[in-house]
Amino acid sequence: MAKEYSKENSKNSRCCFEVRDNSISYSDLEIPYEIVRSKRKSLSIMIAVGGKVTVKIPIRATKADVIRLLENKGDWIYDAYKKQVLRERKGIEVREGAILPYLDQTFRLHVVFNPTRQAANISIKEYVQHLQGFEEVLNIETPLTDPNFLIECLEAWYKKNARNIITMKVEQYAKSMGVTYGRISIRSQKSRWGSCSSAGNLNFNWHLIMMPSKILEYVVIHELAHRMEMNHSKRFWEIVSKFCPEYKQRIIWLKEQGISYELFIKE
Repeated sequence: MAKEYSKENSKNSRCCFEVRDNSISYSDLEIPYEIVRSKRKSLSIMIAVGGKVTVKIPIRATKADVIRLLENKGDWIYDAYKKQVLRERKGIEVREGAILPYLDQTFRLHVVFNPTRQAANISIKEYVQHLQGFEEVLNIETPLTDPNFLIECLEAWYKKNARNIITMKVEQYAKSMGVTYGRISIRSQKSRWGSCSSAGNLNFNWHLIMMPSKILEYVVIHELAHRMEMNHSKRFWEIVSKFCPEYKQRIIWLKEQGISYELFIKE
């Protein structure tokens, strides 16, 4: 069922985004929209299953009216779009043989039930596959077969590795860029891949560990650049470009592909 939000229910947006002629650009997502004029008296936004966004407006409504509506509905559009898109997609099933992304490689999941264990154990093993050469396997030895328990184990493993890898990358690039930083936190952020506070504390989305390393590194560089320039000014992007010349391609990749990595296990 499509979701609709009318002008009368508007509120100020909390998300960081920019309304463009045919799309709304968020930090991690680009959402296209279509304008449909009719004899209706009010403005509204409809988001269909699959994510198609339609802005329905009166015949006499102006572009400024549309922009004002979209700016007021920024949070709602973001949340509803993701929910409608996710309804059409399936996450990675936690089952024997599932393919799990990890930086520039993938692991095949192998689940071993061992009721004598007190806690789950995750390890990486290398198995020989007929006609396929060597294949790395993520081996989970678990006392429980409950899928939700396996989900928790996998997320804990990803988060632990995300902390280790991201911390290492932050140390590496902070030294190259000549900046300092405070605390590093790994979180499940709703609408950001990373953030930097005025005190220099850095937050990163743990899903980055599932993406190609060049994407993770771009986000690290982006946040460290805020240690020199807190806003997204021309100077800020010049700093980012110095350490990540292909940053524009990284941004496009995140907006087009990033949402698919949020489909891991849970919607």
